[in-house]
Amino acid sequence: MNFSGLIIAVATFVVIGLFHPIVIKSEYRFGTRCWWVFALAGVAFIAASLLVEDGMLSPVLGVVGCSCLWSILEIFEQRERVRKGWFPMNPRRREDYLAHDDCRDGGKETSRNGNDTAKADGEDDPMAWKVVESEYVFRKPWLTARREHVVLPTGAEIKDFYVLEYPEFCNVIALTRDGRFVMERQYRHACRLTATELPAGCVEEGEDPMEAAKRELYEETGYGGGEWRELMTICPNPGACTNRSHTFVATGVEKISDQHLEDSEDIKVELKSREEVLRMLHNDEFHQAMMAAPLWKYFSSCQQQP
Repeated sequence: MNFSGLIIAVATFVVIGLFHPIVIKSEYRFGTRCWWVFALAGVAFIAASLLVEDGMLSPVLGVVGCSCLWSILEIFEQRERVRKGWFPMNPRRREDYLAHDDCRDGGKETSRNGNDTAKADGEDDPMAWKVVESEYVFRKPWLTARREHVVLPTGAEIKDFYVLEYPEFCNVIALTRDGRFVMERQYRHACRLTATELPAGCVEEGEDPMEAAKRELYEETGYGGGEWRELMTICPNPGACTNRSHTFVATGVEKISDQHLEDSEDIKVELKSREEVLRMLHNDEFHQAMMAAPLWKYFSSCQQQP
């Protein structure tokens, strides 16, 4: 019985199976710039297959060589799969993906909601931690978690430091023409409480934070118009989260529509006087820190800029 065909078939199956994780790992570590390694290896293995006279070894070398050349195409395809979120992105190489997006978009700047800026904040900070290794452990539309191995300037190491990626947040201190605050009441399941809050939401990819705040005010309350200005930008939890919260002040807003709520939203709109809001602040009735801080800043500066 001649088993040569079967042996070659099994060898081909094994080689292709091995190259699949190799491509994934290579793209994660080095990006597409390692394509030339596969090209050189492919040419070398194919040349070897032509020179080797062994009837079993020659075809196996040929399969390895062709798999190397095939991997050149696959490594570029793998980059696209990573961009689509099918595979984890290497956080240390985000600039590569952003640069590729810019080329595809004709050189236009692509926003990533503040989480994927060209350079990470603190890059030149002498107190910044060095990232030795980083990998995604969880990826969902509203929450992404990655584990990082970091080294502190002191030399201390933290092998399992977890970073949470959220979309950028926005909210607005909206006042009607007669000076009342547009507030919302809604249930917050994580803390098991019904809270009074500012109109707020997430900044969508590519969206300007102020435009996002205008959209959220309109959708959640039906109010719009008025004069807008930026009040502040803060980090909700810089020790663990990557995003920022942008707060704006809108004066002279008017009721221009009904609410346009999503199925997951159950929001009651309330108008409160300046005295009521200030009393609630003093009584710690605003449970959202990202809203209490801007409100305190607003009241502390309202004499100069109401």
